[in-house]
Amino acid sequence: MIDYQGCKCPVCQKPLTQDDDIVVCPECGAPYHRACWQKQGGCVFADRHGPGFEYHRPEDGPQPLDPPAGEPAAADAAGERPCPACGAQNPAGNIFCESCGAPLHGMSGGTPGAQPYDYSRPMQDPLAIAGLTPDQEIDGIKVSDWMQYLGSNAPYYLAVFHRMDQTGRKFFPSFSALLFGPLFLLYRKVWNWGTLTAVLSLICSIPVLLLMILASNQPSAQPADYLLVAEKVSTVLSLLLQLGMMLFSFVLIRRESAKKIRKLQQTASSPEEFQKLLQAKASPSWVGVVVFILVCVGIGIALQPLFGPHLAEVLFGSTSLF
Repeated sequence: MIDYQGCKCPVCQKPLTQDDDIVVCPECGAPYHRACWQKQGGCVFADRHGPGFEYHRPEDGPQPLDPPAGEPAAADAAGERPCPACGAQNPAGNIFCESCGAPLHGMSGGTPGAQPYDYSRPMQDPLAIAGLTPDQEIDGIKVSDWMQYLGSNAPYYLAVFHRMDQTGRKFFPSFSALLFGPLFLLYRKVWNWGTLTAVLSLICSIPVLLLMILASNQPSAQPADYLLVAEKVSTVLSLLLQLGMMLFSFVLIRRESAKKIRKLQQTASSPEEFQKLLQAKASPSWVGVVVFILVCVGIGIALQPLFGPHLAEVLFGSTSLF
């Protein structure tokens, strides 16, 4: 029986002891702490399993695996190591590359015969791709609390927040915000900015709406110059508003969410109550989305009688709208 005492667990990189509950990979024989094995959801070297690859303990030290030919030796635990797939530098304790998501263990880059990383394989630990742990903090708040509050797609948002901190960028593009605009912010409970952008979007649509009303009532009429200018200005402002939401929605979500989480921390009298409040106040929410849609529908219903051949008389008591 192989003595695994002193070998490092490939997940946490801590030496195994005789008191540890050790799990051994049935494919290659690599040893793990049971908790680390369950957290990872399997062997970190799964992409290398096959003929000619098995675990063995080196005679001259407790390293769990010899790196294959062409693979750089692992960096010190306190340093960094390059990703064998894209070359980006990562903390030595990471299992996956923070840039491309490839595993930092078990890939040999351009070594002939090396198996490419299968990106279709589901991630057992979605936080691993961002190099995050539940106890790590973002803006002074534990990742586990962020996960509880953000709810749907929380790992993706946390990966973006972590990337922003690493690069020092104050913005990050969101195509969801580009497509859905204020609805995206309202869905994420950013009530103040979501409401403001919704109102601005409706204001920017007024010139276009007036042109539609004119075309409905007097198809051959020539719109006034000021209305055409207002339509062009409102179109530019609408595009700028959409661009701003696309670039800064993550910043707004992060700022507002952190503010609400801290408020819940101050309100709660115990950690248990705090977790209950997090769950109760967690985003996202469809309430703001539904309210905004109902408002738009209500405006459309209210304006419906205005579309017709007698609109000018209804509004201005004349037969000429502009």
